[in-house]
Amino acid sequence: MLGFRRRFLPDNRAARLAWVLLLAGVFGPLHALPVKADDMAAEIRALKKKLEDFDVIKARLKELEEKVNGQASHEHKTHIVHVHERPQPVHGTAAPQNEASAQHVHIRDPFGAAHERVPVTTPLPINQLSGHYTFDFNGIRVTPGGYVDLDGVFRSKNLASDIATPFNAIPYGNIPLGHTREFRGSSRQSRASILIEANVSPVTHLAAYGEFDFLAAPQTANTNESNSFSPRIRNLYGTVDWGDLGLHLLAGQSWSLATINHNGIMPRDEYLPQTIDVGYVPGFVWTRQPQLRLTKELMNKELWISASLENPATTFYNVGSTPWGTAPLPPTLLYMTQGGSLFDAQNQMSINHVPDIIGKIAYEPTVFDRKTHMELFGIYRDIYTRNQFANHDVAAGGIGGSLIFPIIPKTLNLQLSGLTGTGIGRYGSALLPDATIDPNGAVSPIPETILFAGLTWSPTSKLDLYGYGGEEFERATYATTASGLAYGYGNPLYDNRGCSTEGAPSTTCNGNTKLIRQITGGLWDHIYDGPFGHLKFGMQYSYTQRFGFVGIGGAPKTDEHIFLTSLRYYPF
Repeated sequence: MLGFRRRFLPDNRAARLAWVLLLAGVFGPLHALPVKADDMAAEIRALKKKLEDFDVIKARLKELEEKVNGQASHEHKTHIVHVHERPQPVHGTAAPQNEASAQHVHIRDPFGAAHERVPVTTPLPINQLSGHYTFDFNGIRVTPGGYVDLDGVFRSKNLASDIATPFNAIPYGNIPLGHTREFRGSSRQSRASILIEANVSPVTHLAAYGEFDFLAAPQTANTNESNSFSPRIRNLYGTVDWGDLGLHLLAGQSWSLATINHNGIMPRDEYLPQTIDVGYVPGFVWTRQPQLRLTKELMNKELWISASLENPATTFYNVGSTPWGTAPLPPTLLYMTQGGSLFDAQNQMSINHVPDIIGKIAYEPTVFDRKTHMELFGIYRDIYTRNQFANHDVAAGGIGGSLIFPIIPKTLNLQLSGLTGTGIGRYGSALLPDATIDPNGAVSPIPETILFAGLTWSPTSKLDLYGYGGEEFERATYATTASGLAYGYGNPLYDNRGCSTEGAPSTTCNGNTKLIRQITGGLWDHIYDGPFGHLKFGMQYSYTQRFGFVGIGGAPKTDEHIFLTSLRYYPF
């Protein structure tokens, strides 16, 4: 006992007392274990009564919680508006456009009549902005958009190019690079957009739209280590819509008026190819450039007329080489210059002083019980040079049209478009030259025709299929002096003898392009569509041919097989 005491009990008297009380608290109640049955039954009844009271309280709390949530939801909806619950529009305005299959789903929405400016004090949870929501701030509606993507491209002939294919640069056999293959991954086509709308009055509506990607390529951009690339402007413009007058004004950088629309003539409603290749398809007519556009709707929005002043630029082919040399250009000729302030000095720019002028009429009749979209447009261009101490202007331009016909409404669409004229090369995806130079330094616009056709098919809500074909071809425009000096584009005296020999000098393969054509097809699989956005996977294959004009040594030709993939997440 003494050993136990020395080992387990402290020497301090107060501490010993505490230890004894602790043991008594643990073992003392053991004598009470044998209790009477009726006492235990009473205790059980008391516990049951407490549980019943708890269930009543729990039900009451749930009722109060549902009431509070209902009030909060009502208050929250005064600040956040679901897309599908928007009021009917007063005039036509489209929501921000997502590409791929979403390009052909268009939401017209100026959010109805004028409303009071209500200060917003409730924070907007980000999950409720994803997928389906816009939000209001002091009477101004804001709609985010865009996607994050990873693209992959494989080419049978190396172009050292990212996700946009330069179709007019597909190499002939003399270029060693053309005998190698190319694979490239890229996230640079990822996109961010924002649409801001406001109703000034019941009939006057303002909007601003910006859309950006990362396909800019400054001098320092490369894929060696950090893959750091700059953002660039795709679209950045403002609009004013007068609903009572049916007038729409656009000012800023947008798709050219020559680009096909899906409904009427409204921004963010262009009918673009669904291709992964952001160079689109040879034969597709488009540019994006600063412009001032005015549109008028007539006949209850069945007829639209529009005119646009757009930023000019001219692409030239100056002169080629012959087996006996290259013809000189007049020393006083000025048609290109280095970039100046806020332009890259390494880039050559054309000199221009008159904007491109484009007019368009869109008509939407009902044909075979189907709403059909038709367009007719014209382009006027001024090509500007200085030679022999004087300025010179040469007129150019063309006429074009387009058609969208729903073979099976909302399922299968046919698309046709074309443009023909002179000096219109930069309006086609292949970017053939606009003009060339005569022996005396005068400008000659090059005749060209641009054609495009396509089918888009959505057999289910989860799958979009497409197939396109197009071509761009130019007519030879040249002159030869009495002494045998060859000028122009497509001159039969140009040297093509080395176009099939790897490593041959470039002077032995002029290879002026006569025709570029392509067929392509692909799909977009909707992996997920829900309240948290959209996840899509796409594949595309294209086959492109490039044919040159006949010269000394024959007519060169080449082709390119391209396979592309894309995985895109649209959070908005």
